[in-house]
Amino acid sequence: MRLFCIRVVCLVAALLGMASASHSETGDGGLTWPTEAVRPRQVGARSASDRGTASRSHKLVQTRRVRLAPAATPATRVARSKLAQTRRVSKPKPVTRVATKRKPTIRAAQTSSTRLATLASHSTVRHSEIQNSAMKGGIKTALSPSSRAQAHEHRVVIQVSQNDSALMNMALNNAQNLVAHHQAKGENVQVEFVAYGPGLHMLRSDSSPVKERLSALASTTPSIVFSGCGNTMSGQSKQEGKDISLVSEARVVPTGIARILELQEQGWTYVRP
Repeated sequence: MRLFCIRVVCLVAALLGMASASHSETGDGGLTWPTEAVRPRQVGARSASDRGTASRSHKLVQTRRVRLAPAATPATRVARSKLAQTRRVSKPKPVTRVATKRKPTIRAAQTSSTRLATLASHSTVRHSEIQNSAMKGGIKTALSPSSRAQAHEHRVVIQVSQNDSALMNMALNNAQNLVAHHQAKGENVQVEFVAYGPGLHMLRSDSSPVKERLSALASTTPSIVFSGCGNTMSGQSKQEGKDISLVSEARVVPTGIARILELQEQGWTYVRP
C-alpha cells in the first residue's frame, strides 16, 4: 500500500511538472500539456521518426524534473521510535495463569485420620457417660414405662353409619382387640365411636342391638368413648314423631361427620368397618 501511494505521488508530481514547463514555454495564463495530441502543428511538416524522437526526449526531461519526497530527518526518526515504544508499552501482553491442583500430602492425610480418631473417641466417651448416668438413676424417668407409653399413644376414631347389628358387633370387636393389643405392650389407646345417620341406632336407648355390650365396655374399658350425632337425632325425632334418647354410656355431638373431621385434624386415625 505504501509503495502504491509513492507511485501515485510521483505520477501527480510528474504531471504538475509537465504542466509548469509548458506554461513557462507558452507564456500565457492557461495550462498547456506537452503531448502530441493537443500541441498545435508547426509550420513545416516533420517526419514520423522526428516526432517520435522529440516525444521521447521530452518525456525523459519531464521525468527528471519530478521532485522526490524529502528524506526523513534525525528528529523525525527519534519521534517515530518514541511513538512506536509508547504503543508497545500501552498494549501489554495478556498473562495466562495455569491452575494447578494441589496433591494431598501424607502429612495432611495423617492429620485428617487423627482428627477422625479423636472425634470417634470423644463420641464413645460421651455415649458411655450417658449410659452410666442412666444406670445410676439420673434419667430413669426417660426410660420408665409411663414415658414409653406417652411416646406411643394411639388414637382411633371409628365411624358407624349403617343400621346393621353384625357391622356394629364387628366394630366393637375391633376396638376391644386394639385396646388389648396395645395395653399388653404398655401403650395407651384412645378409641371413639361416632354414630350418625342410620348408624345412630347403635346408641339409641330404645333400638340399640348392642346395648349390653356398650354397658360392659364402658365399665371395663374407659378409654372407649361413644358419640351420637345431634342432627341425626333431631331428624329421626321429627320423622318418628317422638323424642329420642341415647344410652347412658353415649354422649351427643352437634354433627357426627364434623366430629370425625375434627379428630382427624388432631391426628386421630380414621377407621370404617
